[in-house]
Amino acid sequence: MRSHKKGTDIEYMDLKELSHAKKFCVATLRRFLKKGMPHYRVGRKILVDPDEYDDWLRNNFRQAYTAPSPDSQDDIRDLVRDALEKVDAAC
Repeated sequence: MRSHKKGTDIEYMDLKELSHAKKFCVATLRRFLKKGMPHYRVGRKILVDPDEYDDWLRNNFRQAYTAPSPDSQDDIRDLVRDALEKVDAAC
């Protein structure tokens, strides 16, 4: 769907189109709406500017894009070591 915004053509997507483009299911996108994802309503249709979506996702889910801290890596190693010890003890 094409629409004009500030003198430029912007490609707005409905949730189904956005779900295909961004590899999220529609249900997840609806949860994002409840968390404040920018969108526009035209009647009953929900439209999203993909650039605004990308910015919102990057700013609100930054932890998904960052590497684990060294402390959490140590915690993971401890959990794996403990689990392997239990498996060895059971054999």
